[in-house]
Amino acid sequence: MWNDFRIGKGKEIPHEMMICLFQASIEIACMNDASLKFFSWQDILESEMFPAETGRLAKPFQIPVTITGNALVNEVIERDGRRVKVKVQKEETRDRHIEPDGRPFVIQYTSPKGTNISYCFPGCEIDYCTEPNEPADIYVRANIEHKLKGYLDIIRKRTCKAHFGFPNVFVPFITSGAVRKRNFKQLLKKISDGNGASNIIFSTFSNPITSDRTLDPKDFTLDREWDRVGADARTGEVYGPFNIIEEMKAEALRKENAS
Repeated sequence: MWNDFRIGKGKEIPHEMMICLFQASIEIACMNDASLKFFSWQDILESEMFPAETGRLAKPFQIPVTITGNALVNEVIERDGRRVKVKVQKEETRDRHIEPDGRPFVIQYTSPKGTNISYCFPGCEIDYCTEPNEPADIYVRANIEHKLKGYLDIIRKRTCKAHFGFPNVFVPFITSGAVRKRNFKQLLKKISDGNGASNIIFSTFSNPITSDRTLDPKDFTLDREWDRVGADARTGEVYGPFNIIEEMKAEALRKENAS
């Protein structure tokens, strides 16, 4: 059984700090609201719903995905009577994995009538403008296209159900600027044929390197509005701003009204 509960990934200090601030803010918000409960990665690992097979993996927080994208591959061609090796861009499908920033966690809301609603997160994606959006080869280094395509595959296949025991999944992308956030949203729309995803959410943070004040874990409040991209393929309803707490409350009310 996995027993390393560190949150960070051993990257640059500002990146690690934002991962910790984000997850700390979620936990603090749950501590300060009696209707909310936070389940940490350790809680998830110890849950009866957590698949034993995943727990035996070397890195159980890594999620398997299948991704199709451009790759630079070696090919031998004839040039001036000689055979030479060149790099050629080709579309390839490969089995990969996604390792989110942070660690998986779950937020549970309990309504006044006792209805429980849980939202599950495989971690988060903190961006410091160090990764390209659409590289010539999406398989060489970390990049946003690879991550978004991986999460779309996870959502489509409901991989987190089999891998973590999660009934649903929400993926927060957090970047240090409005332009970068807009680019992420445009890329998601492009690679999903305009459909987007209701559970991939986007927001920004103040860069701790350039900010004129000390960041506070409360900067990431649970009741902030997150951006989404696309629309429901069946109904055509556009995915509007996403407020985690309000969405859980609305889902609990729908569940109670249906019973």
